[in-house]
Amino acid sequence: MTTVLACLLAAVFGFLGGVHVYWGFGGRWAAGAAVPTRAEGRPIFSPGLGACLVVAGGLFAFGYVCLLHAAFPPHLPLSGRLPTRWILCGIAGIFALRTIGDFRYFGWFRRITVTEFAARDRKIYTPLCAALAIALVWLA
Repeated sequence: MTTVLACLLAAVFGFLGGVHVYWGFGGRWAAGAAVPTRAEGRPIFSPGLGACLVVAGGLFAFGYVCLLHAAFPPHLPLSGRLPTRWILCGIAGIFALRTIGDFRYFGWFRRITVTEFAARDRKIYTPLCAALAIALVWLA
């Protein structure tokens, strides 16, 4: 079960990392609602190539940690599985914080709810982050 969950998480992180690379190099698919926007529809920031590649690298690394954790035998806790367990919990914390949000633009407690980003955040992004946080804790 651990191996299946780790592979599934790695695939999700790989897909999300690939999408960020695509956006970094100018891809437009789903980019219109990928950045939080103010109530009037203006983006709160405009990520460039570097920012997209940094996020993509982090997502690829998260997937690698999931696979690394599954590769260690469970009966050898000090062989590397214990450190990956802590790293997975840290990654889960990142996604849990993203799920809670910044209390304004994204997350469960966002105040701006009338934008296209807010609609996708409510339906897709926040539930995905919550599911990833739970799955990462389960894997750890």
